[in-house]
Amino acid sequence: MFRLVVVAAVFAPSAVAVTFDSPGAAPRPIRETVVAVAKPTTVLSMRVSRITYSGLACGFTFHGARPPGPVTIEMTGAMKSGRFASGLVNAAWTAASSEQTDAGSSDDKKAKWLFVAAANTNRNGPGWVISLTGISTDKSVRPTEATCTLKSATAFTKANGPVSYWAGFATR
Repeated sequence: MFRLVVVAAVFAPSAVAVTFDSPGAAPRPIRETVVAVAKPTTVLSMRVSRITYSGLACGFTFHGARPPGPVTIEMTGAMKSGRFASGLVNAAWTAASSEQTDAGSSDDKKAKWLFVAAANTNRNGPGWVISLTGISTDKSVRPTEATCTLKSATAFTKANGPVSYWAGFATR
């Protein structure tokens, strides 16, 4: 006797390709890749390439309604000496109309990386920002690639967007 078992697979949406932005000495806003929220999703993800610095900040700027919270954000990546990972880091707003946030932090002791997350109002215009910063404790280490993933128990919708995906350098 044979039994047919159907397994439902849940696939995360494709990661948005983001090129690492390093403005140098010229002050300017960081470059963003703007993407509409086409359908409700609980996961937003970006793949960062061409990293030129030992520290990395990645973020999601929501240009519509404040996204549901709390959320978790995660950074994983590769470097010549192996991989690094933040694990899931919590971030949330503590009041509906306030800039106060509940930020989280973590570390990857084996890979020698430190991480801090934040949820803020957008300082460059209307909207909401969720970001994660990762810094290697060894300044000679440079990641070769990274992925940042934002997760929420409540779906992000068109009302939250569009969403700007961005990544740039971080330092101590």
